[in-house]
Amino acid sequence: MKTLLTALVTCAIFGLTSIPVSAQLLTVGKDRNDFKDFKGSTLYVTATGHQGMDQALKEAFETYWTYTPVEFLPENYDTEEAFKDESKYFFAFITVTKTSGSTTTFSRTTDNLTLFRGHKKGFDKMDARNFLFGMPRAHYGNEDDLGDMVYRIKPFIKYMNDIFTAMDEEKSTLSTPMGRAKWQEETFPVRDGRLESKTLLIPYSFVKPDDVGDVKRAGAQGRRWSSSLDIQGIEKVYPHRFEVVSDEEIGKAIAEKRAGTAVLLPIISTTKVVFVIDTENYDVLHTDISASGLAMKKKDFKAITK
Repeated sequence: MKTLLTALVTCAIFGLTSIPVSAQLLTVGKDRNDFKDFKGSTLYVTATGHQGMDQALKEAFETYWTYTPVEFLPENYDTEEAFKDESKYFFAFITVTKTSGSTTTFSRTTDNLTLFRGHKKGFDKMDARNFLFGMPRAHYGNEDDLGDMVYRIKPFIKYMNDIFTAMDEEKSTLSTPMGRAKWQEETFPVRDGRLESKTLLIPYSFVKPDDVGDVKRAGAQGRRWSSSLDIQGIEKVYPHRFEVVSDEEIGKAIAEKRAGTAVLLPIISTTKVVFVIDTENYDVLHTDISASGLAMKKKDFKAITK
């Protein structure tokens, strides 16, 4: 195998341990050697085979990644052999299949941009609990393939860099999934009141149209409406300015680093992670992590202003 587009790993999940594998989350604590060894290493970013994504990743890491040195592996690089090197760390696009249960077995598959350490038996034998960070495709947010994730790569590479940088100053070991999730929710919202003066751009896929009765169903052009609130419902719980816009407009606001706006980015896969990002500098203004419920509800919109 010369180019990694996707790889397969099977892991056991029980209850809330599924959160770090599938969410836009830190997946390792400070007590783990995988974290301790990471800062002194080089991060190898593998080519995905998607031209737009590979360009976005290169620009994002060159601009926003300062935690470790970084090198970009060419598309024809033998990643299958490289992933066996336990002294190296990689960032790659992979497919994770999670299996749970000893008597009743079921599996769920998600696509992720993932930061992980090499494993001597190869990637297919790796336990997903050894991943350091996961960035899933929003399966319930109209990201149908890898290219649909390109628009948000820069703010999220910055976010990943900020996560690891903040961990160096954190006294807790962050050894549990719930502890890491709570830490992210408490650490990364910038609480300086700036959101009050900004217009929040909300993707129309996360606002229930007047003529849609179900929380999730196929809408116009195959869109999935993942919300239980219409515009009037949002107005009742969100007190600041907002506009409902297309996915394309969200991408433009991020790319332009538009002043005066923030974007709502619900990353909904097997877990719901709700971000609000300042488009001007990519600061995270709100983070909410939930292991249950995949639709944007009243409490999710209300929590943005807490």
